Amino acid sequence: SSGMLIGIDQVLLDVLVPIDDDPKILERHQIQPVSQCLAEEKHMPLVKEALASVEAGKASATPGGVIANSLRAGSWWLKRQKSSTAPRRVMLGRIGQDAAGKRLQKEISASQVEPMFDEARCAADNDAESTTGTCCCFLAEKARTMLTHLGASKTLHLRGTSECKSFDSRMNLLQASLAGVQPCVVLVSGFYAQADPEGVAAIRSWCSTHHTTKIGGH
Repeated sequence: SSGMLIGIDQVLLDVLVPIDDDPKILERHQIQPVSQCLAEEKHMPLVKEALASVEAGKASATPGGVIANSLRAGSWWLKRQKSSTAPRRVMLGRIGQDAAGKRLQKEISASQVEPMFDEARCAADNDAESTTGTCCCFLAEKARTMLTHLGASKTLHLRGTSECKSFDSRMNLLQASLAGVQPCVVLVSGFYAQADPEGVAAIRSWCSTHHTTKIGGH
């Protein structure tokens, strides 16, 4: 490989759920059709139902988030180029210790992007922040309704905590696996930047010290 592309985002599992056979499902869960909203506690049963549909083969799921999608698209393009010097692609994020998290890791890996995900510990029963983030898209004919549960994805803190490794320590691990000094590009989403400004400061500091390119605001 030649260098690294490091992606940082609130990683989500995108779930596509057809609801033509149950048109009242959104009304039952107090969701306005053809809208976009963040999941509240009252919506969590619907999120769990959508994930159960994936496991039952009644709904589809793919990795989501603008940075993950960018790295996956880049991997597809590089594969078509048959390049022998393609940069290593690594995705940083935080997931839950659940089936959705396992599926997200598997799908990311299948696209030749390395997942470097922390796993949130479940602090209590029904702790929504310890579950993998999901974006549920309910499809009625051509009308889409989006319900996003951020879950563990919003608890990624790259300054470093007792549960999250710092950005510096992650990069030390990654660079130790490379042969010599290699160029590095860090891609940061606007969603992550808003949620973890201290982590962004740590990323900026590392990048300026190592003369690394940082691209943000996605």
